[in-house]
Amino acid sequence: MADLARGADDHCGLPHRRSAALLPQRAGEADLTAQLIGAASLVSVEAALDVLLGGLEPVAPVEVPLAAAMGAVLAHAPIAVLPIPADDRAAIDGFALRSGDLSGASPYAPLALAAPPRFVSVGDPLPEGCDCVLDGGLVEQAGPLALVIGEARPGEGVRRRGADMGAGDPLLRPGARLGPLDALLARNAGLERMLVRRPRLRLVEMNGAAGGPTLSLVAALAAQATAILDHRPVGERQAFAPEGCDALLTIGGTGTGSGDATASRLADAGWTVHHGIALQPGRTSAVGRQGDAALVALPGSPDAALAAWLVLVEPLLRHLSSARPSAPRQVRLSRKIASDAGHAELALLAQTAEGTYEPLTVGALPLHALRDASAWTLVPAGSEGHPAGATIPVHPLPGRP
Repeated sequence: MADLARGADDHCGLPHRRSAALLPQRAGEADLTAQLIGAASLVSVEAALDVLLGGLEPVAPVEVPLAAAMGAVLAHAPIAVLPIPADDRAAIDGFALRSGDLSGASPYAPLALAAPPRFVSVGDPLPEGCDCVLDGGLVEQAGPLALVIGEARPGEGVRRRGADMGAGDPLLRPGARLGPLDALLARNAGLERMLVRRPRLRLVEMNGAAGGPTLSLVAALAAQATAILDHRPVGERQAFAPEGCDALLTIGGTGTGSGDATASRLADAGWTVHHGIALQPGRTSAVGRQGDAALVALPGSPDAALAAWLVLVEPLLRHLSSARPSAPRQVRLSRKIASDAGHAELALLAQTAEGTYEPLTVGALPLHALRDASAWTLVPAGSEGHPAGATIPVHPLPGRP
């Protein structure tokens, strides 16, 4: 698949299935099944997100060891119970002394200490009565005597109690993904377990050989999002059951080929299915709900699945994790983006040497563009694109700075 061409969704050149109407179902009404769709009845991206997120609560927090919490979304705001550091500590390696005892000491007037000074390393508590740490080069040994050849101010070479954080200060911000610096803060406060939110994703590959490129892509994206991934074979009886998962992701079978029956199989399993999204690539994707579980049916081609992941699955995971939204970067275009009105189109961009961003492709994600791109943007339905020099919002591609 050297070139994932424009519109390379599952059999998207054939007639599409009609999406279920975006209306509340009456009690006892039969679940909606997939019907053939035309372009006029594609579900907008905004309506698809409403289906996924409307009335959906974030997942319950779970407590995990700090090492296992890395990358997950913090569910609470831990505070510093004690000041950090809890007492005065050495900020340098050297000798702990009283500054008042060192007045007048210099290389020309060495001061003999009454008792040998105590050497401390960075992070050691200061001995009682000491208020400074003198660099080791300023203390000389002359037989049994220790001679000081320099002065020090109170607090010199010392990290004071509470200098990093006061008691009651918030350590971390809820909704942020726990990173190495957050772990440093937590460990300095003595925290070894954290409350995080990790959505449970069930992944079912509908067509094709197990372990194909789209499955590998989606599994890697889910791992990067620190979701709990449950991969089930399509033939398993409970594969489509909402119990035990927060979101069901299926791969493949969303087109109109002879073996493409994902939408109807999901509808038969009790899901309310809205099939056909006004998104390019990703037009044959579907979204749905069953109780408190959400559904995204991804097309089988990697480019269409990636587009649906970025536009539909990532907002779903942020919502389920109660993650703080990350503001898109505002960049200036080096040349115009031309887009077809009528559906949203994903565009890939690369930064130029001048700092502007050059559009590489719109509505398709060929491999050479994925190789060179660092960011993506969504051109809204109804827009014909953006002129050269326009400032637009972009998002980093997964794994790209």
